[in-house]
This record gives sequence, structure tokens and C-alpha cells, in this order.
Amino acid sequence: MNDTQLDRLLADASPYYDDEVRSLTLNRADADLLTEIVDVSSGSAHEELRLEPVGGGPARSVLSRTRVITTAAACMMLIIGLAVWRANGNDRPSSAPSTTPIVTNALPVPGPQLSWPPRILLDDSWTATYADEDPTAGYGEIQFVRGGDNVSITWRPEQANLETYTDSASMTVDTDAEVLGRPALVITYLGADPPEGVTAPTVPVTTTYGAIVTVDDGTIEAALELQRDANLDGTLASLRAVETATWEAALPARTITPEERPEAVTQILTGIPIPAELDVRPIALQPVYSDQYQLVVYVTGAVLCGWLDVWLTANDAGDAEGTQAAAAALATSRDWVALNEIADEGAWPDWIWANADAVNGDTPETEVGPGGVPTRLSAADGGCNRFWTGDSLPSDASTP
Repeated sequence: MNDTQLDRLLADASPYYDDEVRSLTLNRADADLLTEIVDVSSGSAHEELRLEPVGGGPARSVLSRTRVITTAAACMMLIIGLAVWRANGNDRPSSAPSTTPIVTNALPVPGPQLSWPPRILLDDSWTATYADEDPTAGYGEIQFVRGGDNVSITWRPEQANLETYTDSASMTVDTDAEVLGRPALVITYLGADPPEGVTAPTVPVTTTYGAIVTVDDGTIEAALELQRDANLDGTLASLRAVETATWEAALPARTITPEERPEAVTQILTGIPIPAELDVRPIALQPVYSDQYQLVVYVTGAVLCGWLDVWLTANDAGDAEGTQAAAAALATSRDWVALNEIADEGAWPDWIWANADAVNGDTPETEVGPGGVPTRLSAADGGCNRFWTGDSLPSDASTP
């Protein structure tokens, strides 16, 4: 078969001729694509491979012939494809949304898994008002409010014994509940009888509930104080685990993030004398979220306990200079800016100032214990378990 015969065969095989192709009504994108396919006059980036026939005669271009065959086939496929595409109603402008439903076999993407420490939120109708994590014990809490409703979620690194929760005169227990996608106990606390002589309202304004979920070696508890018309099931259903970034974005402005912690600790320590043996770097680098008040408690508590360690060590050794140095350092605590900023929020500043007074001999409300050590210090030493590991501080005293 020669070239002329091959060209004729290709032409006869195509149901569309040049004039019909030119007469097609195409939008700009279709026309551009068709032009690129059928336009072979612009040449190729490759040199055409030319074969010299045996015995002489004109050279034949293999690439040119292949291009003609490929072009014809591509043109035919494009025209057939356009016809099918338009028959399915797809010739509308690209900016118009398709009304044809899209059916896929994709499974729904699961939400974040409940992890530890848990990152839990309620729906957007609730506002987070408090969040804090204890950097040493592994405890944490986040509180929410919505109108007159309140929810507090706490977590701790040990499993609760769920068998101890049973129906009683003070509560009813639902053992078949599900919270956060896990089996849970839901407790309804029953109102106690009012004191003698006090008239209780016929219908309580709020009801208190509890939900307990165990996760590996930890326990998550939700304490809910809801108004009469609140939906308990809906509230529990809205509890959800989220990514850390989502959780962090919902926290109140006074929450100190792990990234903000070093600068916040530095600011708290401004103007505060630091004991030589107190390394504040581990405190500043603890990867936890802290409420501003609680962070001041933690940082100034470490300073207090450090100076108490100095005072007790010097006192045991009969080192008057050492006790005086520690007492003088703690005497400045009434001028610590961080303490004065939280003085209206809680009793922690008063606790530090009372101990500062004790080591400075001003103990009008404090008895003197064995060895001349004020009993007020014994109680403070117990609280130092959170901040200090010095050997001179007892480990079994009560925590303030």
C-alpha cells in the first residue's frame, strides 16, 4: 500500500470531513483544544526520522505519517467526546454550578481521636472562661459558660473506680450512657433537704449532673450545672475532641500557652529575688497551658519554697546570717508586682505574705513549733511539694 492509498483509507474511515469540523459550534476552550490537536503545521521539537528507500526514490518521513494517523485518531476521539459531553448537558458555561449529583465511594473523614491530655470543647454556643494544667501532677481543667449554664471538665492521670458510683439517696447513676464516643457514667445529683427553718423552692432552679469517662490510664469528668429547661443529652452530645490548635483558639485570653510561657515567667519574676539554687528554666519550659493566676501561684510558690529551704537549712545549722538573708528576701514579697496584680482574685498572696512574716519573727497568729520553727512554715512546706524537692522540706505536711 502506498501513501496515497493510505491517505484515502484514513479519509474514508473518518465520519467527519474538514468542512464539517470547521462548521462545529465550539466555545473558545473547545476550539483552542481542537486547533492544537489538528494543527500539525507548526512542526515538531524533534527532527523527523527519514528513511532512505533501498534502490533510490524519495525519502519517506516516518514521523510525518505517524503524526497524520495520530492526528486523525485524536480528532475523531475529541469530536466523539464533545458530542457525548454535550449530550449529557455539559455545554453550560464553566461558571454555572452543576446540578448533577456526584456519587463517590469515599468514607466520611473521622474527627480527632480522644487523646491525652484531652482537648475537649462544647459547641459554639458555649464560651470557655478558664483553663489550667498542673505541670507536675498531670491534672487539668477547662470551664465553660452559656447563659445560666456551667460546665467544668477535668482530667487526671488515674482511672476512677466506676463501680463505686451507684444509685443512692443523693444521686442516680446511668451506667449505659455514652460520652465522647466512649462508655460513660452519667450521674444526676439529687437536691439535699434544706436546713431546718429554710424553705426550699418548689422546683430547683438548676440541676447538677456528672459524666465520667475513662481513657487508658486517665479519667475525664464533666460537672454540669444546668437550668431546668436545659437539654442534658444535647449538652453531653456536643462534647467533642478537637485538634490542639482548635482547642487553643477557643481558650480565654488570660490563658498562657506553652509558647508564651517563657516570656510570662520572666515577667512574673521581674523584681523578685531568686534563691541561688532555684533553676527557673524548667518552670518556664513546661509544655502546659496555664491560667494567669495559677502561673503566678506556681512561679512565686517556687521562689517562696526556695527561700524557705534556705531558711530551714540555715536555722538547723545555727547559721544566723543565712536565716537573715532568706527572711530579708521574703520580706520584699509585699512589693512583688505579680502578687499584687492577683491580690483581688484569691488568697495566694496572703499565704506568701504570712510566711514572709513568720520567718521575720512577726507571727502574731502563729504558734512556735519544735526547734523554734513557726508551725505556719510546716503547713507551707507541705505545699512546697509542688515546687521544690529540697531535702530540708518535709514531704508529709498538709498542702495549703
